[in-house]
Amino acid sequence: MDVAPRLSERDRDLLPSLPVETAGEPEEPHEPLIDNSRDDHDPPRFVIEELVGFAVLLVCLGVVISALHPNLVLTNTTAAGGDMGAHVWWPAFLRDHWFNHFRVAGWSPDWYAGFPVGQFYFPLPALLIDGLAIVMPYNIAFKLVTVSGSLLLPISAYVFARSLKFPWPAPPLFAVAVLRFLFETRHGALEKDKDAWTIYGGNLASTLAGEFSYVLGIALGLFFLAAFARALETRRRLWLPAVLLAATVLCHIVIAVFAIVGGIAVWLVRKPRRTWGPVLAIGAVGTLITAVWSVPLLVDTPYTQSMRYEKVPTFAIHLFGFRFDQHNPLMPRPPWMWALIVIAVLAAGWWRRGSTLVLIVMATAFALFFRYWPEHSVWNTRYLPLYYLSIALLAAVGAAELIRIVARAAQWSYDWIREGDRLDEFEHALHAYPVGADTAAGVATDMEAPAPVETAPV
Repeated sequence: MDVAPRLSERDRDLLPSLPVETAGEPEEPHEPLIDNSRDDHDPPRFVIEELVGFAVLLVCLGVVISALHPNLVLTNTTAAGGDMGAHVWWPAFLRDHWFNHFRVAGWSPDWYAGFPVGQFYFPLPALLIDGLAIVMPYNIAFKLVTVSGSLLLPISAYVFARSLKFPWPAPPLFAVAVLRFLFETRHGALEKDKDAWTIYGGNLASTLAGEFSYVLGIALGLFFLAAFARALETRRRLWLPAVLLAATVLCHIVIAVFAIVGGIAVWLVRKPRRTWGPVLAIGAVGTLITAVWSVPLLVDTPYTQSMRYEKVPTFAIHLFGFRFDQHNPLMPRPPWMWALIVIAVLAAGWWRRGSTLVLIVMATAFALFFRYWPEHSVWNTRYLPLYYLSIALLAAVGAAELIRIVARAAQWSYDWIREGDRLDEFEHALHAYPVGADTAAGVATDMEAPAPVETAPV
């Protein structure tokens, strides 16, 4: 049975061209798997709205590009800062010792008594660096790949919102939410005005400290979820989400969890009994593409050594911003963000928005992972950026719902005032002819009574 029935079937009369299932009728072979509805499919209705959405996206990209100092990115110098310098070696080793000998695996004597280079780290960014280094200096290729995830993240968030049919204007607001996500560093700070989020991954501070594979994986993961949702609806281009899933896994193993959790949530709100076939096909192909790296990783994991990161126990501070040294210690921070999240959750229940439910599931899952993940080779703080991203997008949904409610109220007020003016004009026209009943009836017949005003849904 469907986990969330009728999430995509409300207000079907607003879209009369969509197919409607009737008992006893055979299913069309190419019928879309999902019935789009007004609530879950609300694209911009005017060209100006589309232009504004793209303009907001371009502004967000411009802000990120400006912060990354493109003149320095395009300078042939070695990247450094945090762990970044340690990443410079590996792609160069692959170029000098693997690819020129047509190898896909090898041994490096550079550390310890030698080790299987590349077997226990994520290969896709290194492959991208070496690919770009064919046509440009290695240092520039390295820096372009390190910043690519931060540049792709606003675009992927916009595409994710459009493909999952979040209500307009959620897509441009998703880009704005991701912009704040990239520049945020204060989540989880134990002291006021102190930075805490500088190495967990996702934001610019973590990326420039060496966590560029993480943010590139998030961007590819959002592209995967967008393509996955479209593939479940149309049964077309099933290869695209499979390839994007593999690319996400090959960027970062933690982001593979992000893709899997998000993919399950998308599937469960999209008629899982009818779409399990494409889901299995996409998952199988995506897994097989990664097998050349992921299978040896899993088999040889017992030979690895844990970094012995201690589990972070400050759950209330990291998850909700509770600060016991404040005047209102139980006030989630920032309050405006949590107010928007509450609006998003209430609107999801009222209008049965399956798209918002996906984000609610993801935020809940990563909060639980951070709280209950055992002290192991994966540090529990690695799930915090995924939680922060999910609640940031939920806040963007809340802002979109608030804008829609205000626009709906403004439209209703305008129509109510206009209808009153028309009734006044009609009444004045009748009083302008104080004659007999026959004449008044003639005037009333010649002058049409105001028709009810149809209000377009907002």
